[in-house]
Amino acid sequence: MKREPLEPPRWPEESQETLANIGRCIVAWGVLEREIGFAIEDCLPIPDDLAMAVSANLPITGKLNLVRSLIGQWGEYFGDALHRDLDKICGETHRAAEHYRDFLAHGQPWPVELENETIWVWSKSSAKRGGVKSTWFRFREGDMAHMANEITALVGKWHEFREAMQDGVT
Repeated sequence: MKREPLEPPRWPEESQETLANIGRCIVAWGVLEREIGFAIEDCLPIPDDLAMAVSANLPITGKLNLVRSLIGQWGEYFGDALHRDLDKICGETHRAAEHYRDFLAHGQPWPVELENETIWVWSKSSAKRGGVKSTWFRFREGDMAHMANEITALVGKWHEFREAMQDGVT
């Protein structure tokens, strides 16, 4: 069977600002996971290198579940407000992982030909029971800056959370 020749790969032409914001998102996500890792380490009364090994290879949901579990186990040392803050920040982080991090890490840009222009959308697909599920999103100029700012704000919230929990772990 003879096949048609493959078209060369295409990707969107982005502004330098958008590309810089994609980089900010990637760096900020790494710092965010580091802060969550530190929160886990803060809860474990073992040497830091062992504590780091506990969560180093966990996906973000595993890290969030682990920090929730550890704070829950040490619950008597923390006030109700800290538990509420943890639930809120874990929820925000989970949503950011689904909407920002996963699209950047696993999303695929697709050109959509309209009558007068080509627009680019990002698709993230996963195979689940019942078939393939795809989510499509059109990124516009400024969306990446918003994402970078949101992720950076989450880093600050996790740092503030770690500061608030220090009385309970010392």
